[in-house]
Amino acid sequence: MLFFFLVSGHFGPNHAADPIVTRWKRDAKGQKVRHNKTNKPILQFVCIRRRDTNEYAIPGGMVERKERVTDTLQREFHEEVLNFPDISASDREKLIAVIKDIFENGGSKIYCGYVDDPRYR
Repeated sequence: MLFFFLVSGHFGPNHAADPIVTRWKRDAKGQKVRHNKTNKPILQFVCIRRRDTNEYAIPGGMVERKERVTDTLQREFHEEVLNFPDISASDREKLIAVIKDIFENGGSKIYCGYVDDPRYR
């Protein structure tokens, strides 16, 4: 499942796009894994560790002038998450094609508006 939201990245008409990529945790048989105490399914999400603050964050970045938001989401996800140096060229192309399809056909906007950046307080 893919969700994304837009926020103002700087004062003025600049915007950021942050993909929130989730999936239900599954076992080797493909069945959803449930929490031992609550029996609720476990939701997993993609995050990165920021190099500048060493904190965990949702991947994302600034929307460039005249760029589609789906292109920004894909670009930022590729740059920040898909750094697999040992993957073959053919496997990389397959992965990129799957991700392109997910970002263009499987997402929902979950938030659009102002968000404070805690790094600039």
